[in-house]
Amino acid sequence: MIQKLNLIFLEPLVALMEGNKKIGVVSSKLLYYSKPNTIQFAGHNGINFYTGRGFGIGYMEPDFDNTMKIIKQNWHMELL
Repeated sequence: MIQKLNLIFLEPLVALMEGNKKIGVVSSKLLYYSKPNTIQFAGHNGINFYTGRGFGIGYMEPDFDNTMKIIKQNWHMELL
């Protein structure tokens, strides 16, 4: 089944970046299609400079708050 993408998700991300010129990257929270209350990806907490690996936030965790916003500033995450 093919579903049309609802582009309304872009508006808050663009508004966030336009409102704070220090923000360089934003990302939406992704939920699994087959498990709509389970997080697939909710941001990133930076890169380990020794290994080059990063660590995702929220993987396989339940989505209790669908209004959670995560902002990455200076290689750390702040929950709003």
